[in-house]
Amino acid sequence: MQRRDIFRYSAYFSDSSNHDLSLNQMAIAARALIGNTCFVLHQQNEIPDFLRSLQRNKNVLNARFQYVFMDNDQVGGHWCAADVRIANNQLEFYIFDSHYGLSLVAHMDQVVACCPGAKITASNFFIQDSKNCAYFALCHAFIFSTTPNLHEELKKLEPQRSRFDRCMANKPGRENIKLLFEFLPKAFGALFENDMDRSHTHSKGKGYLRQDGTLLDDYFVGKDTNLDVANKHGNEKNTAIYLQKENIKKLTVSFIKTLSLEDFNSIIANRDGLDYIEKLRGNTSESKSSTQNPTTPVPSTTPTNILTAGMYGSHSSQTTVTSTQMEAQPQAAASEKTDNSALSAMLVTMHL
Repeated sequence: MQRRDIFRYSAYFSDSSNHDLSLNQMAIAARALIGNTCFVLHQQNEIPDFLRSLQRNKNVLNARFQYVFMDNDQVGGHWCAADVRIANNQLEFYIFDSHYGLSLVAHMDQVVACCPGAKITASNFFIQDSKNCAYFALCHAFIFSTTPNLHEELKKLEPQRSRFDRCMANKPGRENIKLLFEFLPKAFGALFENDMDRSHTHSKGKGYLRQDGTLLDDYFVGKDTNLDVANKHGNEKNTAIYLQKENIKKLTVSFIKTLSLEDFNSIIANRDGLDYIEKLRGNTSESKSSTQNPTTPVPSTTPTNILTAGMYGSHSSQTTVTSTQMEAQPQAAASEKTDNSALSAMLVTMHL
């Protein structure tokens, strides 16, 4: 990439009409929003190598991170989000698909093939349209990253019925797969904040809570409108994803302004996480040799929870962040490198 590509990326994210993201564009947005512990992968071409790397290193790593993956070589492919925890020689995956679920099933097959014995929990709720896959995946990965007890809470639920039960029945590794297609822990309401189904079949009236402890049902009030005039039959839909997308774009544009050409290229070159895992393995080995306990690396700057702190507008008891306020925020950029990454963990911190 050259300097002009940085300006081109900034212009793309500045255009409110753009909703698709390429793999490299997603890498920049994920770094801006989450930090260096969220990887961006192509499902067919890159996921197998990523999973095999996790399998090879599971006995020496103690870590947790997120990744998003696209199922198509072309911009506009479907995106899903996942969270993986490595502890006590065990891999644990949580995979979330907010559309048809075919990418979810294919990815479970990949995990079973590349990571024998891994524990897989998967959810599929049809809560999005066909145009905002990338931003749904980004939001879900962010929510995973800000939910410390994610895997512990998921373990408390028993397996649920799903429309994939028949096709999954005789699949290898089925005994290590738990499908949660009916409901999630009450505290996981943030995953449904962008539910575009006008009836909120999957989320309304179920007592879900947002990350700030408020009721998800109350959050929907005022967000079900006819904003999208192209929507079939003019039905109402939850418009939160439109507002959230624009704020993510603003955050990404601000982040891009802090990047040197070297940092920009490094983020793209290392978006698949393989270099990160190898460096983490090396640091863990050094740590063990000095009798220290391995720890999960974190970005040098922790992103403020902008997705749950009034980011969506005025229908919340929390602080409202307007476009003017966001653009006026000081661009706090941490330029120091983390111990376990060759990349500069430079995140724009929004002081809400």
